[in-house]
Amino acid sequence: MNYKDEKENLNENTSAVENEESKISEEAASALEAGTFDEKVIEENTDDNEASSDTKKPKKPKKKNPFSSRKFKKGGFAIILTCLVIVGVIVINIIVNVLQAKVPMMSIDMSGQNLYELSDSSKELARSVDKDVTITVLGKEDAYTQADENFLKANALLKKYPVENDKISIEYLDLQSNPTFVNKYPNEHLSSFSYIVSCGDRYKYLDVASDLFTLGTDATTGSTYVQSSNVESAVTSAIYYVTSDDQTKVTVLGGFSASSQGNLSGFTALLKSNNYDVSEINLLTEDIPQDSNMAILYQPISDLTDEAAKRITDFLSNDGKYGKNLFYVPTYTKLDAPNIDSILEEWGLSLGQGVVAETDSAYMPFRGEYYYSIFDYSGNEYTNDIKNTNKYLMGAYTRPVIINDGAKATAIATTSQSAALRSFDAADDWDPTQHIEGSFNAGAVSVRTGDEAKSTVTVWGSEMSFYSPLLNSSTYVNGEYFVNLFNKLTNRQDTGFVIEGKNTQSAQLGIMSDQILVLGSLFMYLIPAIVIVLGLVIWIRRRHR
Repeated sequence: MNYKDEKENLNENTSAVENEESKISEEAASALEAGTFDEKVIEENTDDNEASSDTKKPKKPKKKNPFSSRKFKKGGFAIILTCLVIVGVIVINIIVNVLQAKVPMMSIDMSGQNLYELSDSSKELARSVDKDVTITVLGKEDAYTQADENFLKANALLKKYPVENDKISIEYLDLQSNPTFVNKYPNEHLSSFSYIVSCGDRYKYLDVASDLFTLGTDATTGSTYVQSSNVESAVTSAIYYVTSDDQTKVTVLGGFSASSQGNLSGFTALLKSNNYDVSEINLLTEDIPQDSNMAILYQPISDLTDEAAKRITDFLSNDGKYGKNLFYVPTYTKLDAPNIDSILEEWGLSLGQGVVAETDSAYMPFRGEYYYSIFDYSGNEYTNDIKNTNKYLMGAYTRPVIINDGAKATAIATTSQSAALRSFDAADDWDPTQHIEGSFNAGAVSVRTGDEAKSTVTVWGSEMSFYSPLLNSSTYVNGEYFVNLFNKLTNRQDTGFVIEGKNTQSAQLGIMSDQILVLGSLFMYLIPAIVIVLGLVIWIRRRHR
């Protein structure tokens, strides 16, 4: 190749490079003019040229600052926001706790058992007080609330009384700092954290162990624990006692039961909480006091003697003046008791020879348990003041109460229309679904009217209706029902005040066996089916996008 040819080749290469640079310059100018200039594009184009040259090396990538990245900024903002939310929740919680301590009416009960709230009956009674009442807690408030969680709950409940009525006040008194205080109550054994409810010269002492709480013993450890709180019922009853002029007297008839109180102790405690004066006599040797309004014969395991039966008859007739009441609850086992049967027959009543078996799942509190029953009660004069109509009235192993004289007696509670009667001599393979007879009476009242008043004999077929767990249950109405019934039978004027205990151990889920079937089908079949269908719809839509 001669010099002339080399010069022509050099000119051609130079022209190509100039044309390429001109092209790059034109692209950069256009990008700048459009506002879309990107150094990276230029670098890539330049790199293409540099790659064609063996004499230039590739540039090293520029290191980026990790703290200036968008990812870091977003993450940091999220962390700061989370911290602010946590601090805000803590501050709000502190403020709410302080306000609740200063203003009790701001507190909200989330326990499901109303452990921190007064019942409607307590509120109604508190509002009706027109005298100055003082609730004295025997201890400093700080020491009281910090001693035990149950005391903390009780204190929160106590502070609701002054909210309802400013005539009710609370004071805290330390016995150690005031040793002479015990001299004001020489007949009481005052103990720390107990209460004294007083109005003028009248007072009622509420012991922390026997009145305010029901204690239980752990079978494994032997330790004592609080089984239920009676603070509201005890305090409300005490307020009623110190502001009321008289009490209704009830007499438990002993001498014929395995235990004169037995499973009735929970009910007698409930009566006392509702300002009944409850005492007990031995009917074998003692007459029923004439100032008693109601006599209770509970679960006798033997027949009455002739003399004991006469004492009951004389009590009811009251020398022709009447105005007395007998409440009889039989045992669920077979008992030959001609003297008791004779009294019932005189009042147009008798007992069926067996126990009721329920077959309607809507009336069975436990699935497959035929002998546990839910009862219907009508809106008659004995039950029309029941407030908790959404709760159930329950019994078990019920003796049917037969009304022989409809002119005297009235049913107050009944089973479903699909109940059967298992006789005492039924075979072991007896099936209630094959012996459905209809509805049975769980309870009935017979009335006899004299010149001045009326006497009543009430027969209730289920002794288990009076067990403490049912009386204090948040699911069942038993406690309110029977106190209201006694109020009506004894002509109490304050029939609206029914105070029940509070079970602190566990909330009860009040669902029946038929509701269990519905809810079971809902959670086992319907909800899973809905979830599967929704999943398929979402999957198909995403696949066809």
